[in-house]
Amino acid sequence: MGKILLIENDIQTITAISTLVTMLGHETLIIHNWPSHVKALETERPLAVIVNVEMATVRIEKIFESFPQGLPQSVPVFYLYNRTFAPNVVKAQKFPHAGGIKKPIQLEILYDLLGKEIDFKTNPSFDTSYQAKLHTYKNVEAGFTEWIGQLNVLLKKQVY
Repeated sequence: MGKILLIENDIQTITAISTLVTMLGHETLIIHNWPSHVKALETERPLAVIVNVEMATVRIEKIFESFPQGLPQSVPVFYLYNRTFAPNVVKAQKFPHAGGIKKPIQLEILYDLLGKEIDFKTNPSFDTSYQAKLHTYKNVEAGFTEWIGQLNVLLKKQVY
């Protein structure tokens, strides 16, 4: 079982990515801020790093200090972003990376990008019916998203 490092602060994105990674037989290491925890993880050598480059705490140059690119043992870095031309996204595009994923993420795109860098089929727990699992997960995610929306509506109606 490998580990995928996820640097993100949006719970829906974290849930979606974590579920997909788990379905693929791997573990997600979630970090909400940078750089306090990442230095400790360098020795664990994750299979990949997925980072929201628009987070205020993310310093893209520090990511590549921790996970240098262009070496045979390089860890692929994937970007998450909301706005294509946001200053942090434009800056991040200048650094080498394995791909970018615009939010809200589409799990098929994430799966394809990760699959170019990680051979899931060599994992003994890999199930070739990932398409069926992905469809099931999307239904669960839709229900969860609807529930969160309803909860937000209820909380906004409360008077303090």
